[in-house]
Amino acid sequence: MHQYITQTEYAVSNLISLIHSEANQLNDLQNKKAKLQVHHKELYERFLGQDSDPDGNYSDTQIMQSYIVQFKFYESNISPINKAIHETQLAIAAKEESIKALSGAILQIAKQGISIVHQQLVNAPNGRLIMEQPIKNIIWQGRNQSMHFEEGRYSTHVKDCFEQLNIPLTNENLAKEIIDLLEWNSYEQYCSDMTQILSERDEQS
Repeated sequence: MHQYITQTEYAVSNLISLIHSEANQLNDLQNKKAKLQVHHKELYERFLGQDSDPDGNYSDTQIMQSYIVQFKFYESNISPINKAIHETQLAIAAKEESIKALSGAILQIAKQGISIVHQQLVNAPNGRLIMEQPIKNIIWQGRNQSMHFEEGRYSTHVKDCFEQLNIPLTNENLAKEIIDLLEWNSYEQYCSDMTQILSERDEQS
């Protein structure tokens, strides 16, 4: 195993573990949101079914009292659900950004290893092929997209890479999509790929 992989093992293995943890929490939040939305629909249908004057015979006072009952029902039942859905959505967005950032950190470590050992991308062994593209290039261009996504201006190399991978380029961090594509959901797979890429070319033959 290359020394760089050994030196960065703690960081990468913990980043992968954190991604799994965040993904589990994200799934829980998405399930919570779905349940809240179902409950909201049920309550709102009840709210709409509370006709303030079902027979058209209410006095002005009775209609006012009915509206007050409806308002109290909305404030005590539907408003809290709306708030809970909004807060859950914010938590989901935060988890998604966390996962993207953690994935980007893994790509940064991997790309830095290629730079340190081989100086230039062209000098490194290709590694596995994914959609006829060497994973060394997927790592390199994936890291570049993750670093510059907010600018929205990508090099030709990044554009060509993502086009070949059938991943539309956006102004969002796509590091998680790259990590999933590489199947780096375990440290063992990461280590296997990086061991191959950080080896010398004559060791490959």
